[in-house]
Amino acid sequence: KVNKFLELLLFCTHTTAGQPARGTEITTVRYQNGFLQDRNIFVIDGRVVVITRYHKSQSQFDKPKIIPRFLPWRVGQLMTVYLGYVQQFREHLMVQVQGKGWSDYVWADANGPWETDRLTSIITRETASRLGNRLTTLDYRHAAISIGRVFVGEQFGSGYREEVGEVEEAEVGLEDALELHAGRGEKTGVQRYGVPSDIAKHLSIRSMETFRPLSEAWHRFFDLSSDEQDEERKRMQRSEPVRWDNKKRAREDPGMLCIRSAPPKLVKGDERGSAADREVHKGVGTAEVETAMRRVLGRDEVSFRSKEQELAMEAILAGQTPLVVVSPTGGGKSLLFMVPACLEEAGVTIVVAPFRALVDDLVDRLKKRGIDCLEWKPGEVNPAAVVVVSADMVANWTFLNYASLLDRQGLLRRVVIDECHLTFTSSDYRPKLAQLKHLRVLKCPMLLLTATLPPMLENELSECMLSADIAGMEKRSKAIFVSVG
Repeated sequence: KVNKFLELLLFCTHTTAGQPARGTEITTVRYQNGFLQDRNIFVIDGRVVVITRYHKSQSQFDKPKIIPRFLPWRVGQLMTVYLGYVQQFREHLMVQVQGKGWSDYVWADANGPWETDRLTSIITRETASRLGNRLTTLDYRHAAISIGRVFVGEQFGSGYREEVGEVEEAEVGLEDALELHAGRGEKTGVQRYGVPSDIAKHLSIRSMETFRPLSEAWHRFFDLSSDEQDEERKRMQRSEPVRWDNKKRAREDPGMLCIRSAPPKLVKGDERGSAADREVHKGVGTAEVETAMRRVLGRDEVSFRSKEQELAMEAILAGQTPLVVVSPTGGGKSLLFMVPACLEEAGVTIVVAPFRALVDDLVDRLKKRGIDCLEWKPGEVNPAAVVVVSADMVANWTFLNYASLLDRQGLLRRVVIDECHLTFTSSDYRPKLAQLKHLRVLKCPMLLLTATLPPMLENELSECMLSADIAGMEKRSKAIFVSVG
């Protein structure tokens, strides 16, 4: 029964994802990384994608073509459920009972990955049974290209004619004006600049934008459009309870808002506004914030240490980003991320600590206060209300993939960088601190904490964290307080 299911899964994957791959490309798809080869199955923007490498281009030009094929939602679900619940158990039984070896391939037997002949037999059987016409692998390939040109567009079949003709020359197109304007070639721009941290190896945003619409048009031809599932997923997300930071989750970056510790006499009351005017009190009541503070501080009577601390808390709950809080040691900076972690629908807060001792201290303090937390280490996949990670680990792409997954799932609320001034003052002898700028790829609010940031160094922090000039933000915001003494 499993083999029958795998045959039908192969048939569906081969015929519904768009322009069919060659037999040897689709039958050798891997679901996990091998010793020398990367896996071929990914989930991108909620869609299961099969990524194959074009072998003829590799042999002719030593430059592989990477081709993503997006599966229809229903087929992607079948693939996901099989790999998640059946594949490992099936393979374990085959190893233990039949003495067979482990395999990285989705479609494999004792002799290795399935051959093209088996794919042909599957296509022949299914087309004869369901269409009344017997098609081989090559027949279906011709038919798919012809159908695609009529119902999808001429570009559906372009670039794939090598099966029946000569191998094409290396592609040479007009350079993109935007890349030329930046002083670089199109290839360099696409492969090296603005590349998401979670994108598959050798894949570019441009190829995604090119191939995804073709796959989706092919889905519509088969009446397997995923649009309804996307709308349902968005509707479910909209129907979830309103979270305290969802009303104003900043996706744009107008610049850094810098809040500095200051004596109360330097702060004018009319600059702060009333509590009723602030968005945080529309989504989260004062009572809820005070309850969270009692849990963090461990006492019944709670209050903010300063007006600046209260203002910073309001800005955090409102989703202001990027937000820099400059406060002396012992000024209550930790409260700014512990309190949000104790609210309802708290989500996940990532805290980046630059020192080993600080990581241990934060984890210990959080656990003593009963706050759900964990220290992220390679291999960790579980979320927590507060995830503490060493700054040296942030440069690891495994962590960025972990954080990106939380962000895409709507769980990540904010990223906090403690002692943020070290990103430029200590990066000479600790170069990994300079890599914290990669956290900017996460589309969530960012909070930077420090006790040491002279105004003259604000621009350096801006440049190091790839943000707009702080000085420009000072002119637009009243939430700037100058420290004295």
